[in-house]
Amino acid sequence: PPLRFDCFPLYLRYEPVFLQIVEFLRFSNSGMLTVAFLFVVVAGLREMGVLNYFGHHILGHAKTESRVLGRLAGVVLVLSAFTNNTPIVAMFVPVIIDCCR
Repeated sequence: PPLRFDCFPLYLRYEPVFLQIVEFLRFSNSGMLTVAFLFVVVAGLREMGVLNYFGHHILGHAKTESRVLGRLAGVVLVLSAFTNNTPIVAMFVPVIIDCCR
């Protein structure tokens, strides 16, 4: 019993963290959490400049619109076979906007 009273201040300190974990556990579908996590990963890749590097590497040499679409389709087809399509769209929107400029 004394251990419970000793741990109570820690619970009060970290109560917001515990409540957030409980809120994540309430989701009935874990796929929604996976998509949310992938959006965080895409935001990190965009901020680090990785998407710009791959965008210029993949689409940089294409001269015509049909070649850009072909190269983009090839990459998106491979990625969509293994991951969810929504983060792939979020990942390639800034790349395509930079390519159009």
